[in-house]
Amino acid sequence: MTTHPTKGRHITGKERQKWRRRMANRYKHGSSIQQLANLTGRSYSFIRRLLMESGVTMRSPGGNQRWKTTAKRW
Repeated sequence: MTTHPTKGRHITGKERQKWRRRMANRYKHGSSIQQLANLTGRSYSFIRRLLMESGVTMRSPGGNQRWKTTAKRW
């Protein structure tokens, strides 16, 4: 992101399409919604909405929890 839009300012049209592509690409490459929100200065719900609009398959909340199920119990 070269510039951060003013918080609360509506993002529409071609600018919104660019945001969708950028956020979807970063999300697909491992960034969390919260990381994207912090990076852009926008809210979690705004970033989530963009991802939903772009058709991204959403990950489960909490990240990779695989280690919890495979950890040896004593």
